[in-house]
Amino acid sequence: MTWVKICGIARVEDALAAAAAGADAVGFVFYPPSPRAVSPERAAAIAAALPRGIAKVGVFVNEGAARMAEICVRAGLDYVQLHGDEPPEVARALPCPAIRAFGAAPRGAAARIARYPAAAVLVDGARAGFYGGTGTPASRDAIAAARRAPRWILSGGLAPENVAAKIAALAPWGVDVSSGVEASAGVKDANRIAAFVAAVRASGPGPGKAAGRSGASSLGAGRPAA
Repeated sequence: MTWVKICGIARVEDALAAAAAGADAVGFVFYPPSPRAVSPERAAAIAAALPRGIAKVGVFVNEGAARMAEICVRAGLDYVQLHGDEPPEVARALPCPAIRAFGAAPRGAAARIARYPAAAVLVDGARAGFYGGTGTPASRDAIAAARRAPRWILSGGLAPENVAAKIAALAPWGVDVSSGVEASAGVKDANRIAAFVAAVRASGPGPGKAAGRSGASSLGAGRPAA
């Protein structure tokens, strides 16, 4: 099945709605300028309310490796999603596997993606001055670069109304949504979450590998493999 992450979770009820809908992962944003940012303590409280088998992903932008490692432990994260300009050595220093996110595709991007020590690659829409979460669709060039990775996740501009068509056209390993299932920034709509996950599941088996909701270390319905 196509792997599904509901990102920008800031409330317990939204995390539980994602779990009830059948999402594989939820994302917590640890980037203070974001309207969806949460503290490590808040993320830990939300994570504690989740059933087993839901992967917890921490989203960071140009944060130090030591601070990310501390938050991994405090919030009980399974993955770290790197949305800034973090070099490979930062990913290697983390206690959690990394998901590498990018929005632009400069010359040589595909080769750099292939060499980056990440469990998966996420492609998002690029918008000047922002690090994702804008609802901007990913560019064709960025998608083309990401598709060379063994596991790539599509984000940017996704919603219940268009995700099935995107999966049919691009066959991503996984999909990631935030603003497309919101009532307002940082507040999710449970009905839209359910509709999004249902649309993904109805789109077919997809390239993602369903390994059961066990929290095992595989990037299926649990955790990405390093």
